Amino acid sequence: MAQGQLEIKEDLNSIEKKDFDLVNTALDFYICDIMGRFKDVLEPDV
Repeated sequence: MAQGQLEIKEDLNSIEKKDFDLVNTALDFYICDIMGRFKDVLEPDV
């Protein structure tokens, strides 16, 4: 039982790392998008 749990834990750790990388990439795009919108609001194209 403990051995199986250890393997599952290792799988979860590797999955979490992949998800973390994906989330970081998504956050970068999201932040860039928000910054772009704020820039449009603060400096409207006249």
